Amino acid sequence: MVVRMSSETLHPAIAAIARAATGITAPTSDHVTRAEQADLLQRILDRSGRAGLLLAGRHVDVVASEPIVLVLLNSDGPGVLLDKIHSLNRYLHSTHRHVVHQLTDTSVDLEHRSNTGDPPSPEESIFVCGLYLALLDRIGCTDLTCTFPDSGSPDAAVYSEGVAWQVPSAGTGRWRIGWSSVHPTRVLTGLDEVLLSATPPDLTNRSVADRVAAVIRSDLTRTWKLADAAALLATSERTLQRRLRSAGTTFTTTVESTRIAAAKELLRDSASSITDIGYLIGYADTAHFSRSFKRATGAAPSVWRSGDRASSC
Repeated sequence: MVVRMSSETLHPAIAAIARAATGITAPTSDHVTRAEQADLLQRILDRSGRAGLLLAGRHVDVVASEPIVLVLLNSDGPGVLLDKIHSLNRYLHSTHRHVVHQLTDTSVDLEHRSNTGDPPSPEESIFVCGLYLALLDRIGCTDLTCTFPDSGSPDAAVYSEGVAWQVPSAGTGRWRIGWSSVHPTRVLTGLDEVLLSATPPDLTNRSVADRVAAVIRSDLTRTWKLADAAALLATSERTLQRRLRSAGTTFTTTVESTRIAAAKELLRDSASSITDIGYLIGYADTAHFSRSFKRATGAAPSVWRSGDRASSC
């Protein structure tokens, strides 16, 4: 999960979760410096111990209406969620990332590391691990457990079904999280107002391009592959490719046009920043979003939003 937007700041939504764990309330738009981040984590530690750091993620509900949090909660399973978090970390140039060492149907082995500079502190890693546990719980993973394989007791559970205990002070950068099953609970309340025009419609009588577009629009942030869309449309990859080609388009073109259409809606109707919009609709970074939008509309996102859309009609 994103902890720092850069080497100096903490993402506002994550700062709000940390503040909630200390009993502090503040606008979610407030940025938090690295020093303030350390102070927040120390306050949680002083108030509730290391177990409190691991359980701080339970306060994710305080930012459950934030678009970035909504798209994370709108995940069909752990693999999709982890892919979205990884993309978000890259998109916001976070100095801390996760590495997935192994992902199975019932567990994931993750490492929390720095891509530049000093490694995460034990407190940061415990806190971020708790965020992953909270998000996995919210998307429908049942019977969640967690161990820290690099600690002195690699097989000792430090978390099980919402309870934390004996959380170590070292060796906290690697996590083994398990679950017994996944029952997706895609959170569309709020999300349909931010990203979706409506709950995905009945696609039976629509054109193949429209059917693909509706699938993409159901989760714009997801890294869509042809195989994913074909599976949801109950067809083969080859058949879907052939039908799209017959309709005069391709899967890549359909994905791109769907994202550009969503970008126009968000730029026109939402208060989300251009940076956030680029992530929300599935681009790898702001520059990629800006280039693609200008190529499709003739205007940069900021210009289009300001109302100068003459060349984007």
